[in-house]
Amino acid sequence: GKISFEAISYLVNITKFIIISLAALFIYTKTQKFFAERASTSAKISLWQASSFKLPFGKKKYSLPLWIIVPIITSIISQGQLFFAALLSTTISIQPKYRIGRKFSQATEFERAKILVMAPIILTLIAIVTNTPLKDIALVCLMIALYSMLPLPGLAGAEIFFGSTPLYIFSIVFIITSALSLKLFSTFVSLIFALIIALTALTTHLWRFFKKKI
Repeated sequence: GKISFEAISYLVNITKFIIISLAALFIYTKTQKFFAERASTSAKISLWQASSFKLPFGKKKYSLPLWIIVPIITSIISQGQLFFAALLSTTISIQPKYRIGRKFSQATEFERAKILVMAPIILTLIAIVTNTPLKDIALVCLMIALYSMLPLPGLAGAEIFFGSTPLYIFSIVFIITSALSLKLFSTFVSLIFALIIALTALTTHLWRFFKKKI
C-alpha cells in the first residue's frame, strides 16, 4: 500500500499475512478432521505433492513438492499479480470398527466429497462475516477456499468433482459468487445472493441431467 518500498511496512505486512494464512489453514484442517470423524472416518492432511516417481537407473523414489513449486511459478509468471493458495492434500481413511451399523462398510465417493467440501465452505462463510471489518482475513480465506476447489490431482476439488458433480457445482459457484458479491453488497445480502446463484446453478445442472435421462 506504499508508493515506494519500505522495509518496516513490508515486514509488518508479510508477518500479518503469514499469521492469517496459518490460522486459515488451521481452520481448514480442523474442519476436515471434524467432519471426517462425524462420518466414522479419519482425514490425513499433508502438503500437496505429485505422485512418487523414480529417476532413470535409480532406486530411490522422489515426489515433487507442488505446494511450493506451483505458487512460485504462478507468482513469477504473473509478476506477483497472482498467487496460488492451494497447499494441502487430504486422504480420507476408513475406521472399520466405527462403520458398524452403517449401510456401507467403506466410505462412498459422495461421503468423501461431503467431508472435503466442508472446509472451503466454512472458510467462505468466515470470509463473508469478516469482510467489512477484516478484509485481509476475508481475502485469505476466500483464496484458500477457491484454489482448494480446483479439480487438480491431489487437491480436494478433484475428489469433490468426481465424487459428486452437483455438490461441486453448488460449492464452486457459491464460493466464486461470494468472492465477487462481497465487493458490491453487505454481508447478509452477499450470503443470500451467493446461495440463490448457487442453487440456480445446481437446479440447472440437475434439470439438464434428468432431461437427458428422459
